[in-house]
Amino acid sequence: MQRHDLLERALRRTFETEMMDDEISSMTDFILSFFGYNDYILDNFLESKDRNIFYMLEDEGLLKVRKEEIFIKVGRLWRINYWYLDMNAVRKRAEDIVPVDPTPYEDLYQSFWSAQQAEMAQYAQR
Repeated sequence: MQRHDLLERALRRTFETEMMDDEISSMTDFILSFFGYNDYILDNFLESKDRNIFYMLEDEGLLKVRKEEIFIKVGRLWRINYWYLDMNAVRKRAEDIVPVDPTPYEDLYQSFWSAQQAEMAQYAQR
Protein backbone atom coordinates (compact mmCIF):
# COMPACT_ATOMS: atom_id res chain seq x y z
CA MET A 1 0.00 0.00 0.00
CA GLN A 2 1.34 3.47 -0.87
CA ARG A 3 2.31 6.03 1.74
CA HIS A 4 -0.61 8.32 0.81
CA ASP A 5 -3.14 5.49 1.02
CA LEU A 6 -1.77 4.28 4.36
CA LEU A 7 -1.91 7.74 5.90
CA GLU A 8 -5.38 8.43 4.56
CA ARG A 9 -6.66 5.12 5.89
CA ALA A 10 -5.05 5.74 9.30
CA LEU A 11 -6.58 9.22 9.47
CA ARG A 12 -9.96 7.83 8.46
CA ARG A 13 -9.76 5.28 11.26
CA THR A 14 -8.68 7.97 13.71
CA PHE A 15 -11.16 10.72 12.80
CA GLU A 16 -14.04 8.83 11.19
CA THR A 17 -16.58 10.26 13.63
CA GLU A 18 -15.24 13.83 13.52
CA MET A 19 -14.51 14.40 9.81
CA MET A 20 -16.04 13.80 6.42
CA ASP A 21 -14.18 11.79 3.76
CA ASP A 22 -13.21 14.87 1.74
CA GLU A 23 -11.79 16.53 4.88
CA ILE A 24 -9.70 13.45 5.60
CA SER A 25 -8.41 13.41 2.01
CA SER A 26 -7.50 17.09 2.30
CA MET A 27 -5.76 16.51 5.61
CA THR A 28 -3.74 13.66 4.10
CA ASP A 29 -2.58 15.90 1.26
CA PHE A 30 -1.86 18.69 3.73
CA ILE A 31 0.36 16.47 5.90
CA LEU A 32 2.21 14.93 2.98
CA SER A 33 2.80 18.39 1.49
CA PHE A 34 5.18 18.93 4.41
CA PHE A 35 6.77 15.48 4.59
CA GLY A 36 6.80 14.37 0.96
CA TYR A 37 8.94 11.23 0.86
CA ASN A 38 10.78 12.07 4.08
CA ASP A 39 9.85 10.90 7.54
CA TYR A 40 10.79 14.15 9.29
CA ILE A 41 10.66 17.92 8.88
CA LEU A 42 12.06 20.85 10.83
CA ASP A 43 9.57 22.55 13.08
CA ASN A 44 10.71 25.91 11.61
CA PHE A 45 8.74 25.13 8.43
CA LEU A 46 5.44 25.22 10.29
CA GLU A 47 3.24 28.18 11.02
CA SER A 48 1.30 28.32 14.24
CA LYS A 49 -1.96 27.04 12.73
CA ASP A 50 -0.10 24.17 11.02
CA ARG A 51 1.63 23.26 14.27
CA ASN A 52 -1.78 22.94 15.98
CA ILE A 53 -2.74 20.20 13.52
CA PHE A 54 0.58 18.48 14.15
CA TYR A 55 -0.01 18.59 17.91
CA MET A 56 -3.41 16.99 17.36
CA LEU A 57 -1.77 14.20 15.32
CA GLU A 58 0.90 13.81 17.97
CA ASP A 59 -1.85 13.29 20.57
CA GLU A 60 -3.23 10.55 18.34
CA GLY A 61 0.20 8.88 18.13
CA LEU A 62 0.79 9.40 14.39
CA LEU A 63 3.49 12.08 14.74
CA LYS A 64 6.37 12.40 17.17
CA VAL A 65 8.53 15.34 18.19
CA ARG A 66 12.28 15.03 18.62
CA LYS A 67 14.62 17.69 19.91
CA GLU A 68 18.31 18.15 19.35
CA GLU A 69 20.63 20.55 21.15
CA ILE A 70 23.89 21.73 19.59
CA PHE A 71 26.51 24.13 20.90
CA ILE A 72 27.45 26.70 18.27
CA LYS A 73 30.79 28.51 17.99
CA VAL A 74 29.79 31.50 20.11
CA GLY A 75 29.13 29.15 23.03
CA ARG A 76 25.37 29.27 22.85
CA LEU A 77 22.99 26.35 22.84
CA TRP A 78 20.97 25.92 19.63
CA ARG A 79 17.78 23.84 19.83
CA ILE A 80 16.38 22.09 16.78
CA ASN A 81 12.91 20.54 16.84
CA TYR A 82 11.86 17.88 14.34
CA TRP A 83 8.47 16.35 13.57
CA TYR A 84 8.58 12.65 12.65
CA LEU A 85 5.84 10.87 10.77
CA ASP A 86 5.67 7.56 12.62
CA MET A 87 4.99 5.21 9.71
CA ASN A 88 4.89 2.18 12.04
CA ALA A 89 2.03 3.79 13.97
CA VAL A 90 0.38 4.84 10.70
CA ARG A 91 0.57 1.26 9.37
CA LYS A 92 -0.75 -0.16 12.59
CA ARG A 93 -3.65 2.30 12.67
CA ALA A 94 -4.42 1.69 8.99
CA GLU A 95 -4.56 -2.07 9.53
CA ASP A 96 -6.40 -1.88 12.85
CA ILE A 97 -9.95 -3.21 12.49
CA VAL A 98 -11.18 -1.90 15.84
CA PRO A 99 -12.80 1.53 15.42
CA VAL A 100 -11.27 4.33 17.44
CA ASP A 101 -13.55 5.66 20.17
CA PRO A 102 -14.72 9.24 19.57
CA THR A 103 -13.05 11.78 21.78
CA PRO A 104 -14.94 14.02 24.16
CA TYR A 105 -13.60 16.91 22.09
CA GLU A 106 -15.48 15.98 18.91
CA ASP A 107 -17.03 19.45 18.51
CA LEU A 108 -13.66 21.09 19.11
CA TYR A 109 -12.02 18.99 16.37
CA GLN A 110 -14.87 19.76 13.97
CA SER A 111 -14.76 23.52 14.48
CA PHE A 112 -10.96 23.59 14.41
CA TRP A 113 -10.76 21.56 11.22
CA SER A 114 -13.45 23.66 9.53
CA ALA A 115 -11.40 26.79 10.20
CA GLN A 116 -8.23 25.07 8.92
CA GLN A 117 -10.10 23.87 5.82
CA ALA A 118 -11.15 27.44 5.01
CA GLU A 119 -7.57 28.69 5.39
CA MET A 120 -6.19 25.88 3.22
CA ALA A 121 -8.75 26.78 0.52
CA GLN A 122 -7.46 30.36 0.57
CA TYR A 123 -3.86 29.11 0.12
CA ALA A 124 -4.94 26.93 -2.79
CA GLN A 125 -6.44 29.92 -4.59
CA ARG A 126 -3.13 31.82 -4.54
